[in-house]
Amino acid sequence: MEHLTKREKLYIVGGAIGMWVVLILIKHFTGWQGIEGYIMQLVNYLNKGGSPVAFFAAFVEGLLFVGLYFPGSAVVITSVATAFPDVSTAVLRIFYAAAGFFLANTVNYFIGRFASVVMIEKFGMKQNLDDMEKKLVARGPKLILLSFFTPGIGAIVSAAAGALRFGYVQFAFYLTIALIFWDSLWGLIAFYFGSVIIAGIQKYLSYIAILALLIYGYRVYKRPEEIKNP
Repeated sequence: MEHLTKREKLYIVGGAIGMWVVLILIKHFTGWQGIEGYIMQLVNYLNKGGSPVAFFAAFVEGLLFVGLYFPGSAVVITSVATAFPDVSTAVLRIFYAAAGFFLANTVNYFIGRFASVVMIEKFGMKQNLDDMEKKLVARGPKLILLSFFTPGIGAIVSAAAGALRFGYVQFAFYLTIALIFWDSLWGLIAFYFGSVIIAGIQKYLSYIAILALLIYGYRVYKRPEEIKNP
């Protein structure tokens, strides 16, 4: 957005306002639920799925070559948020999510330990893995504790630990502590503020989606090189 002229920004804002007005009129005269209605149906399905859904979502997102393409964290956070105000259900779902992340990063560890360089290069992860290995050598296994605030970085650290031939018991010890801390923190935030977030999604998602699509579409149409080389 910083590269747009004032006129271009006005076009985006004006287009968003116009689509917003049209959407309100459609909802008013047709009773259409909008995107929010479908999102809330999905939220209800996630709530019914409970702990197994949290485990599966965490496992898939935690995998090294897969997690970037799967919104597992959003699924886990929603699953925990919908447990409110039942604390025991929320804790159980956090536990299942942590177990899913633990299993996924065990797989990542052994990928780093036994996978060929060709395989890692094929997935475009070699540079990331090399950089993380250097950091792991410099900071030691304590880096594992700091890396699981997001599953993507945690997956690379796990693979780097395997590539550096860290003992699995040592790796699993630090991994367990990291997951207990970070999953508990994010779970606590999701539990107490998730209902507010879900209510906000239900109310404003259509408008946020329209604005985001307008901005992205404009950039793709006018400045495709910025998308390719941000």
